[in-house]
Amino acid sequence: MGSHEYKDNRSEGSPVTNVFRVLVVSTLKMFHKLPNDDSQLHETHQKDVQKLPHTERLRFLDKAAIREEQVTVNNNRWKLCTVTEVEETKIIITMFPIWITFIILGVVTSIGSTYFVEQANHMNFKIGKLKLPNSIHLIMYETAKSQFSVMYWFIATYLGEAGRKRYAPVVGIAIATLFSVLYCIVAASVETRRIHVIRHRGLLNKPDNAIPMSVFWLLPQYILLAGLDSFYENSVAPFLSDQSPPSMKKYLVYFNPGLSGLGIMGSVLSVFLVGRISQKRGTENWFQYTLNRSRLDYYYWALAVLSAANFFWFLAAALKYPYWEPKEEIANRDRSLEENEEINEHDKNQDLA
Repeated sequence: MGSHEYKDNRSEGSPVTNVFRVLVVSTLKMFHKLPNDDSQLHETHQKDVQKLPHTERLRFLDKAAIREEQVTVNNNRWKLCTVTEVEETKIIITMFPIWITFIILGVVTSIGSTYFVEQANHMNFKIGKLKLPNSIHLIMYETAKSQFSVMYWFIATYLGEAGRKRYAPVVGIAIATLFSVLYCIVAASVETRRIHVIRHRGLLNKPDNAIPMSVFWLLPQYILLAGLDSFYENSVAPFLSDQSPPSMKKYLVYFNPGLSGLGIMGSVLSVFLVGRISQKRGTENWFQYTLNRSRLDYYYWALAVLSAANFFWFLAAALKYPYWEPKEEIANRDRSLEENEEINEHDKNQDLA
């Protein structure tokens, strides 16, 4: 019934493809000389496309927009790009160092749903004669996570009122990376104590026996994990939404789960590498066939070092990153300027009167 109304609109190309186009064309034109006047670079004038101003960073990519005789975007899109396409590619490249931070955070958070659960399975869930459910630590995790979400939005609101809303996601990510360091340190310390109890009680070769150690020893690391996950989840989506190129906003927001998921898959590789390295150093492999014989505390300390390096890496990347102002912030600033001008004009008229 609706076939006569169907319109076959041809695809105009993906913004992700445009990034590869810019990289290819700029490479092909690497020996071209950039014009002294930036206005000589190619740009189109389409009503539906938001134009980006030319910037001085990553100048070698500007060669993709150098005009050549008898070459236009229409007859060969792989020989000429627009200034806007070049600037969008620059934004993507400058975001790469921050994306690495997201992957490392994925590696660290993965132990919360794997080794932490295994540790808790054989610990004591009783308070006196009252036996708590095995999910008590997960309930505490979710409760703490909701409270940390309130804390993030308080920080975002405060920065928004100060006209610095664009920095709120970055502050949240920095706090998340800091939580990852603390969370690994606490987890390593608790695991060292758990191993001490296991050896003192002679449970090294009895992996199925209950360990006389309260599960509430794991509570601090679950609270820190909740802070990490809460600040990360609330910060990354606004960061990608605010800082992504206009044509890629709807893509990069969904790119975030892929980055953290890549980190979670990378945790398997980290376990393999750490195990092999520990074995090559002449010591026993840190990962044995039972949790009681393994040295998870050493692995947690290794993750703490990795998290600390990730924290300083993110600080360096965040300080150098060229931030965009969100549209809401620009609108609020323009509105406040207009209000100030009206107040000043009103005061002048009163003085003249």
